[in-house]
Amino acid sequence: ESRECRICQEEDSVNNLESPCACSGSLNYAHRKCVQFWCNEKGNTTCEICHEPYQSGYTALSPPSAFDETTINIGGLWHITGNPSEHELIEAHYDVENSCGKVLFRTALLVLMGLLLLRHALALTDGEADSSSIIFSMFWVRILGFLLPCCILIWAVTFRRRRRE
Repeated sequence: ESRECRICQEEDSVNNLESPCACSGSLNYAHRKCVQFWCNEKGNTTCEICHEPYQSGYTALSPPSAFDETTINIGGLWHITGNPSEHELIEAHYDVENSCGKVLFRTALLVLMGLLLLRHALALTDGEADSSSIIFSMFWVRILGFLLPCCILIWAVTFRRRRRE
């Protein structure tokens, strides 16, 4: 019969696996060398799952002292070298891109709102097409509904081109 080691997750014969703690089910079996390696890594011999100490003489190495480790200070200020003009150019480029995105988003939003308003205006007059004044006014609403979004898009494109130059 074969089982899976809960640490390395390799299948092996039950004869080569141990039950190091009070865990049961699929977490019951582990290789002795895997459990010992894990004890050395974490610095104690207590199971994190069942909170029972490991049986069968597992030992844990003491955690390394603070003097043995090399520390790297990453909390300091980071500075990218270069000419100040390069930094200003990069920051200006990001500002232009950000503002162009906002302008295009707002323009698209205005166009969609205008089209939605036009749709509602046309839906209100479907049943009352008898009056000549309604037909005349709807003619102008349709023309404005087409020309206004076109003008807004042309304005946005020219604005974006001017900002790039």
